Amino acid sequence: MQPELPIPKIYEDDEILVLNKPTGLLSAPGRDPKVADLKTLLETKLKAQFFLVHRLDQDTSGILILAKDADSHRNLNFAFSNRKVKKVYLALSAKNPDSRLSAPPQWVDLPLLSKPDRKTHRVRVCLESGKPSQTSFKVLEKIQSTSFICRRKKKESPLFLIEAKPKTGRTHQIRAHLEATGFPILCDHLYGDYQAPLFLSENEPPLADRMLLHAFKLEVVHPKTGLLLLLKAPLPERFLRVFQGFGVQYSEASL
Repeated sequence: MQPELPIPKIYEDDEILVLNKPTGLLSAPGRDPKVADLKTLLETKLKAQFFLVHRLDQDTSGILILAKDADSHRNLNFAFSNRKVKKVYLALSAKNPDSRLSAPPQWVDLPLLSKPDRKTHRVRVCLESGKPSQTSFKVLEKIQSTSFICRRKKKESPLFLIEAKPKTGRTHQIRAHLEATGFPILCDHLYGDYQAPLFLSENEPPLADRMLLHAFKLEVVHPKTGLLLLLKAPLPERFLRVFQGFGVQYSEASL
């Protein structure tokens, strides 16, 4: 009998394993060995080797694909490297007070440096030496100007439920692009001024204590069969709490 996975499973066959990564968990071992990562947890629990195909930031939840053999890993790496994979993220963002835009732009084409800054851990927009980086955005719902609390500071801003489709795959791309255009993601501790935890009011428990970015859908050709896989990761509890708190009429079927 196979041991129970410690992380929700979306899909599995002889070649790949697709998981719904929880927020707060690294995709692979990082600099600090004390911080848990998904790959090590899986290999320890299942006593098997896995090949990481792509990564999600520590606080980003959602779809993560792992290959079970070298051939599948190579084929999937080729698909990701050559932009043969369609990715859809969901984010909840707020508006910076000084932003001149009324809503996030539909298309952002701002070059990003390939590596985060060593001191700030942020990725900067750099027109001179940044790598081409493009993301399309679609506002799925706008919550009119409302008050809330981030990191014990009262804020007032409209909120936006956003569908993000990165054309390129740079580090922190969606986060950096939204912040650069004046609409940082809620509870992002690196980009913008809306850091976690998020409260509706002082006398209530937090709605979210991690970044509100979720890898929601992914389309990729199976590395062996050649069939198109349509993968979807249900939204985590922190999104549902925020939707309920701010009165968002949520229907996963409509997303």
